[in-house]
Amino acid sequence: MTARAASPGPGLLPAELPAVIALVGDEERIKDRLLEEIVTRAGPDAARVSWNGEAGKPQSELSRLLFDLASRPLFGGRKVIVVRDGEGLLKRTGQGLQAALAIAAGNHLVLLLRALDNRTRLARQLKQRGGLIACVRPKAEGGGGPAGSELIQAVQTEAGSLGLCLDGAVALELAGRTGNDLLLVAAELSKLKLYLEDRNTVSVADVEALVPRSAGWDQFRLFQEVAGGDLKAALTRLRGMFDQGTLDRSGRRVTEPRAMAMTLLALLHNRIRLLARYRSLCRAGVKGGELQEALGIRNPGQLYYLSKEVQLPLVREAHGAVACLAEADRAIKTSQPAATVLERLIIRLSLLARRASRGRAAR
Repeated sequence: MTARAASPGPGLLPAELPAVIALVGDEERIKDRLLEEIVTRAGPDAARVSWNGEAGKPQSELSRLLFDLASRPLFGGRKVIVVRDGEGLLKRTGQGLQAALAIAAGNHLVLLLRALDNRTRLARQLKQRGGLIACVRPKAEGGGGPAGSELIQAVQTEAGSLGLCLDGAVALELAGRTGNDLLLVAAELSKLKLYLEDRNTVSVADVEALVPRSAGWDQFRLFQEVAGGDLKAALTRLRGMFDQGTLDRSGRRVTEPRAMAMTLLALLHNRIRLLARYRSLCRAGVKGGELQEALGIRNPGQLYYLSKEVQLPLVREAHGAVACLAEADRAIKTSQPAATVLERLIIRLSLLARRASRGRAAR
């Protein structure tokens, strides 16, 4: 997409703010903070205007935006025009918004978008002017291990802003329950602050008592543990998921064993097939946007996680893994106990991963 946001703090914006700024990505916490920084840097008299669009023709909508942007501030006050539905505006106005890039009247137009195609002329112009800012969620890896990952550092920074102290183990536990959504992290930390009252040091027990586990994060970690051959961790997590439930593909929480088993079977199958396809395309020299399009991935940030997960041993045994999954699917559909079938599947896949790991080490 764009240059990666290393942290949610200051420093992502250019020294001199351009007339048009696009905040692109799925990390809303970073977007909100950058918006506040833009307003602050615009000056104490700056007015923040939220744009909801006009009824009528797209051209009238664009004309209003350009008029607001081009108008000279009266009495020293600037405008920061915030368009929260950036994708909708671009879709309705096409490339006409490029005209706004030439305007320099002291005002700022801020577009909030989930994604922006880098191949468009607008994206290239924004990037050249320093107005294309990536607001992506922090990685859960790097920095020499989990305790030094971007995600853990971001959790600790957020806690520090509230006057809370978290060591690496506590931050890791909180991240395991919230995932890398900093908006959710901030909400849970605010809840912990009220719970602690006069204390400012958060313990693992505090997190366990107050913060619910993230089903999405559990599914993500379950796949990594199985594909890495960590049988003990995978079975422990699976049993916890059977106790607390998980989310199906539509985002609904399921607790019935058979429904959970079918959800997890689909998750494991889809991830293994995607990684096998990714591995094959990379070996064929397919890269960047072409790789993303071939895989049918909307968010380019997912390519980072695929580049890490493709190294997991089970990916080298993809055919055997898919055969195990098909056998488990048949067993569940013939009314065998879902929990037993799923535990047996986790054991078989983990052993496959271990075999692949030993085979690679022997070479």
